[in-house]
Amino acid sequence: MKYHLILTRQALGDRDDAYNWYCEHYSENFANRWYVGLAEAIESLRDNPSRCHRAHEDMHVTFDLYELLFGRKSNKHRILF
Repeated sequence: MKYHLILTRQALGDRDDAYNWYCEHYSENFANRWYVGLAEAIESLRDNPSRCHRAHEDMHVTFDLYELLFGRKSNKHRILF
């Protein structure tokens, strides 16, 4: 079953801010690879979101909140959904 994804304005802004930060602090090549990898990670949620675990903030909201971790070591990002 395919799920429908909607990225919020905040998510899009955070993504673009992170991309710009990587361009400035690493390289445009690194930022481009990161951007493509992030897009692929988010797209993977269409097919199998249940593989992710609940976010620790889940107990503080009235809906189910999950997270997908993307990246390695100091460049790890949480995708909340």
